[in-house]
Amino acid sequence: MTTPLRRLVILYTTFPVRSETFVQRELLAIAAQGPEIEVWSLHGGDRSFAGIPIRHFSKWKLWRLVYRLPVEWVCRPRLFFQLLHLLLGTGLPPAPLNLGENLLGIGFAIVEAPHFRRSRPDLIHGVWGSLPAMGAWVLSRLCQIPFSFEAHAYDLYEHGGDWFLREKVQAGELVRTSTAAGVSRLIELGADPDKVVHVQRGLLPMPPFPERDPVRSPVRFVTVGRLVEKKGFLRQLRILSAVREAGLEFSVRIIGEGPLREKIERAIDTWCLGDRVVLTGWMSVEAVMEEMIRADILLHTGQIARSGDRDGLPNVVGEAMSVGTLVLAAPALGVSDAVVDEETGFLCPLDDASAWIGAVRRILDEPTMVRRVRRTARDWVETHFDAEKNMERWCRRLSTARVDLKTDDDLF
Repeated sequence: MTTPLRRLVILYTTFPVRSETFVQRELLAIAAQGPEIEVWSLHGGDRSFAGIPIRHFSKWKLWRLVYRLPVEWVCRPRLFFQLLHLLLGTGLPPAPLNLGENLLGIGFAIVEAPHFRRSRPDLIHGVWGSLPAMGAWVLSRLCQIPFSFEAHAYDLYEHGGDWFLREKVQAGELVRTSTAAGVSRLIELGADPDKVVHVQRGLLPMPPFPERDPVRSPVRFVTVGRLVEKKGFLRQLRILSAVREAGLEFSVRIIGEGPLREKIERAIDTWCLGDRVVLTGWMSVEAVMEEMIRADILLHTGQIARSGDRDGLPNVVGEAMSVGTLVLAAPALGVSDAVVDEETGFLCPLDDASAWIGAVRRILDEPTMVRRVRRTARDWVETHFDAEKNMERWCRRLSTARVDLKTDDDLF
């Protein structure tokens, strides 16, 4: 019988981040499972969240490497020679940021190792596959504490994936990802399939399912996400221009901020969509849900960015499905985990504007189908996208991670 976790350390890069509400929900759901949680934010963030204290790693502490590194090296020379071989023999990092994240993870682990030897948590868990996973991995070997981590879209695909992702997935006691495509990618990298855990994100609490009228013209679209390349907003505007040319009436609210805002504003002018498209900027979670309920259709035009970055299953898709907002999306990776065409939503090729126009017309013309899709989508969310249920299952798996701890000085 598996012994429940008593003490769990969770490492974040930065926590909380206002655009990562799904991570916040998961922390609350894990806390509700009962383990004593120690939360670390390794790069900025707040001092507490929902009454949970957050420990910060100050980069000023890195000066302690002057004496901590020689001490740890003398005590565990084989481990550090392996680590040096890893750093020098794995090839160039995919990007300067990823290099810095991994080096900071190593520095954090060496500096804070005495704290973890004293506190002896049951498990150290890194929420992301870069900085937190590296910190958890090295701490695990320095302190003989099991570690697990998560690898999602950025970790798996940006510039080809994290620098040491292959080694991390082979070393971790458990690796979580939130999409079927993520599972396949991790197994390609050499992860033991039995140690790869597919646990989706989720909602907390589950919102009420409102009564909905049939969709009528003008159609109210909403689209939510950071204004970055992988969200495909520029291609979305091209689709919307074709929808307008087809004679369909609509309005669009684009919710989010990001580096492409000015380019998107220019594209709105270029496509003469200024009377139909509004850029709202960032909104709170509560405001986004209100906008979602008012909208008829969530548009999602995810694509693969030039850097290789892409979405997994965007949380906004599950949020829309939960309140009866129809999802009209491109069939990108994780989206297809939730959206089955004409069952839980509608999928259209990103470069086929006629397919998007046809889907909108069907939504307007077939209210019986729309009611069925809304209900089926909500059923999917209740089954697969409940944060409390998903984190309960994840915590049960985390409780098994302690049985496979590597021997001392075995880095990979």
